[in-house]
Amino acid sequence: MIQNFFRKLEELAVQYLLISGQASVLYGASTFSEDIDLWLAPTSLNFRRFTKALSQLDAAVYKLTPPLEPGYAKRGHGFHFLLPDEYTPAYLDVMGKPPRVGSFRLAHKKSNRILCDWGKIPVVSIRDLVELKKTRRLADYEVISNLVKIHLSDRSKQTDLEWGLKNVFRIEDADWIFKKIPNSRKTAIRIGRKWLKAMAESGTNFRYQEIQSLLAQEIASLQHQDVLYWQPVIEELRTMRKNRILLKQGTPVQSLITGKN
Repeated sequence: MIQNFFRKLEELAVQYLLISGQASVLYGASTFSEDIDLWLAPTSLNFRRFTKALSQLDAAVYKLTPPLEPGYAKRGHGFHFLLPDEYTPAYLDVMGKPPRVGSFRLAHKKSNRILCDWGKIPVVSIRDLVELKKTRRLADYEVISNLVKIHLSDRSKQTDLEWGLKNVFRIEDADWIFKKIPNSRKTAIRIGRKWLKAMAESGTNFRYQEIQSLLAQEIASLQHQDVLYWQPVIEELRTMRKNRILLKQGTPVQSLITGKN
């Protein structure tokens, strides 16, 4: 079913990028993800094409979902669907304006097409993926650190080093950077992240618990920022549910086109 889904997107010329968990898997930064997360170009034509693709695959609405329209997408809402399968149904989450990244057009320019079991899929760049993964979920910060290591493995530019040091979230990965790249400790001190600066200044004799505590404080701050970002979106969802605007769970997407919902 998933392979057919991506083939249908290509057939109907849907503009999309694979993001989040499955993107992390394809880059090698994660081993498993249940859902398929997509970033759609938030245009009316693209949303019509995407709705047509879902309807032809007998997809249905899953959990709290506004009408599949670019207006809701541009306000940061997500849309949730179930792709039926005889053995293992696939859960699909879609956004038109993900948090912490720029426009779809710019992200698409930086994206990579990766060959996998589903075909050659357009995948959001590692740098954009890192921003998307700065969520309230603690496990995402380990994935971010994995992405940083992957990105830096074959790169040696100063700009890449600075980006990596700004986004590493694991002590052992910071230590890997310090050992791999000359002068990286000086760069870390200049960047000024408290835990990373303390670690860089201490050399190999840093106090692990102290550094871990500073790192945990930084992650907690980012988690709080993510919570604040989603508060108005969740509040609008509550209002839409109260006003019965949300689509009913289990509604066939085909009925949204025919108006028989």
